[in-house]
Amino acid sequence: MFHVRRSQAGALAVSAIVCSTLAFTLIGTTYWKRNHAAAPATPEISSVEGKAATLRKLAPDISWREQASGKIHHLSELRGKPVILCLGSYTCGPFRTSLNLVNQVYRKNRDQIACLLVYTKEAHPELGPAAYMSNPQTCEDRAAAAGDLSKDAHLTMPVVVDTLDNRATTTFAARPSRIYVLDRKGNIVFASGAYPASDMAVGAVAAVKRMTASTYIP
Repeated sequence: MFHVRRSQAGALAVSAIVCSTLAFTLIGTTYWKRNHAAAPATPEISSVEGKAATLRKLAPDISWREQASGKIHHLSELRGKPVILCLGSYTCGPFRTSLNLVNQVYRKNRDQIACLLVYTKEAHPELGPAAYMSNPQTCEDRAAAAGDLSKDAHLTMPVVVDTLDNRATTTFAARPSRIYVLDRKGNIVFASGAYPASDMAVGAVAAVKRMTASTYIP
């Protein structure tokens, strides 16, 4: 019964994810079913162009596809604003803690900055409260877990889902999680440490504050 409730909660949150709007719109969904008979329209990473993410270099361009319409979106569409790029999963405790700060900053400054969360491979699948976390088999499983994270963390930022072969995760060295900041031209100006920490978002927020200067609201 617990898993059913988690699954239903995930469905609602995934629906919110798919309908999120930033510089682009993700539309259309169906509710998640435990038997996978009606999987949600998952915005999934289709490719990551370029070499591994490197400080002071142009960020590799993530692209993802709307399953409902087939439309392709790109990380580069967000250029023109500083971008906080978060990569992680529900079962990474430090990452979940760090999202609180990122979400607060984004909610207060969404006219000045952009945020995107890429849901990755579970850091500790053995701790997952539902089967789609502890033993994910499909991208829809990963989308359901992303829905749980979005709901439980009260996220307002858009969320996309990495492929099961973890393309974005590998390119951005986000095993198990990482936070980056991109400047207005798409160059990486901040990367959190290789190992997650509960304060991993502090440096990201500081970098954004420097770039937004007088328009930044603490």
